[in-house]
Amino acid sequence: MQTLEPVPRLLQFLEVKTSMPRIDQVQLAFPVLIEVAGTAGSGFYLSDDDGIYLVTAKHVLFKKSLETYTDPVTLTSLDGSTTGLKAVFKLDCVKLMEDGHLRKHGLADVAVCKIAKLEAKEDLGRFLKYFLTELPGVSNNEAAEADKTGAVRGLPHKQSIRFDQVYVGDEILLFGYPTSLAGEASFDRSTPLLRSGIVAGKTSGNQIVIDCPVYYGNSGGLVAMPVQYGALVGIGVASRMVHYIEKTYSPRFDGPIALRHENSGYAIVEPIDRAFELIDEIKGNGSTASTGPA
Repeated sequence: MQTLEPVPRLLQFLEVKTSMPRIDQVQLAFPVLIEVAGTAGSGFYLSDDDGIYLVTAKHVLFKKSLETYTDPVTLTSLDGSTTGLKAVFKLDCVKLMEDGHLRKHGLADVAVCKIAKLEAKEDLGRFLKYFLTELPGVSNNEAAEADKTGAVRGLPHKQSIRFDQVYVGDEILLFGYPTSLAGEASFDRSTPLLRSGIVAGKTSGNQIVIDCPVYYGNSGGLVAMPVQYGALVGIGVASRMVHYIEKTYSPRFDGPIALRHENSGYAIVEPIDRAFELIDEIKGNGSTASTGPA
């Protein structure tokens, strides 16, 4: 009798330990609340060898996915400590775009901004805490500097898998800031919320479908798999909800008189491959993903 062997796929990540936490809480510092011109969205920090990058949906950092915001963009994230302190930065997107540190994807709903070079790092065991030298166009707010909370944590670039390594049925977590949720909820809206689900399918356009509802404010959030020892493996960037159409009928006019677009509970995710294409471009290793300055 033959047995089926698992397909090799970052097997060092895939053994789930029930005695370990579902995720290590320090990783709650990866998600970022993005606020600009009265709107809000989500993103996440990704750390590469040369610096820290903000990854988000294109429509969060670009008006109608086309035009750079002239208003300052505020980034808020947990600093990864147990104190609940937050790291806050402001972005001048016009300056960052001119300097080649902000890029949007020409075909996908993804944008990436390099916010800092790595200055030094503190070894905290499984995680490294980075201290940053902000790029021109990025400023740390005075309160954060006074509290010494300017350090941020990013998802390590090696702690991710590409589109062809993501399988239907994989368990996922969605991180984000659904600030549009109604009601007098008592949670801190500048602290990320999580949802769980699975990979429900893939599209012909090489996007990922998850059975996890997203709401306004979730766009740009990290989608990741929880794996061994509470670590996360990033797979993509939340882009948009999948709608279904609800029709209202009138017996008088014998037909539909109104249409409503409702949240189906499914969402579209851009694979993290798109973010790495833009990072390569920012580094000067490629030039095909971006549409250039706007």
